[in-house]
Amino acid sequence: AARGSLGSRLHRAEDGSYVATAQWPSRAAWEASRALGSANPELGAEATLLLARSYAKANDVPNAKAQYVAALGAGQTHGRAAVLFASFLTNQVKDHALAALTLEKAQAEDKTNPILALELASLRVGVLAQPEKAEEALTPALDHPDLSAEENARAHSLLGMVRIFQKKLPEAEAEFKKATQLAPNSGTVKGFYGGYLLKRREYAAAESAFSEAWK
Repeated sequence: AARGSLGSRLHRAEDGSYVATAQWPSRAAWEASRALGSANPELGAEATLLLARSYAKANDVPNAKAQYVAALGAGQTHGRAAVLFASFLTNQVKDHALAALTLEKAQAEDKTNPILALELASLRVGVLAQPEKAEEALTPALDHPDLSAEENARAHSLLGMVRIFQKKLPEAEAEFKKATQLAPNSGTVKGFYGGYLLKRREYAAAESAFSEAWK
């Protein structure tokens, strides 16, 4: 008999809750998989993340939290689950401290993950206003080969913001220039650069940068 799931689907029940179901080619295939053990435990984690994101979209905070926490313990999915959970906590729950703690724990277990580093640094530079901690978090992400040009540009922009807090404006400008070279059309990079120009009281140039960022 064929072995392996045909994938999972998400349904909304009459009471408004979400139900994830897996499809199998036959009962024999399902029984064989159960008998031999899961060949890919990440599939269960993916279904849990799908459920969490669906609850988050419906603004069902308790159930979204529960599903994200369940997904955090799942192998290679852990880092992505932490990033998604932190985004949910930051944007919907406004629990920035828990978002940072989630990313810190994930980074402690996966010190080379550049996305975790980037998101934690962003949180520390932004809403947490902890630039002194942001640089340490950011180090694993700088010029990482697994990041896209725009993600690397964002990393250099964040380091530029750290340099502004440190009152090292020439070093900040160097980071923003590198970010612009990496992703010249990025609105995020232009926004960061506008913030830098504002600090230098170059108001006309800052306004121009912000206008470009908002296009």
